[in-house]
Amino acid sequence: MFEEMDLDEWDLDRAMLNSYNLIFRGYDPFLIIHSQQGWFAHDPSEKVQIEDLEGMLEYYEDLEDYTKCKEIKEYINKKWNLENTKKK
Repeated sequence: MFEEMDLDEWDLDRAMLNSYNLIFRGYDPFLIIHSQQGWFAHDPSEKVQIEDLEGMLEYYEDLEDYTKCKEIKEYINKKWNLENTKKK
């Protein structure tokens, strides 16, 4: 069904960027997949998980890409802190 991928072909930078563009820029995952560089740092067929975002945040912190870090952190705070806060 799927062709076996050589690990040298897999690109962490591309996977992180694809996931970032999908989550934060609304890119179409099918166009990314058909670009022959359709790797993702998360499962694009499922809702994004906080663990995926935390991994992306750590990755972009290491790269010192603070613009992406800020956006990821704000998304985490908004989505998970508000959803997990009980209203009185």
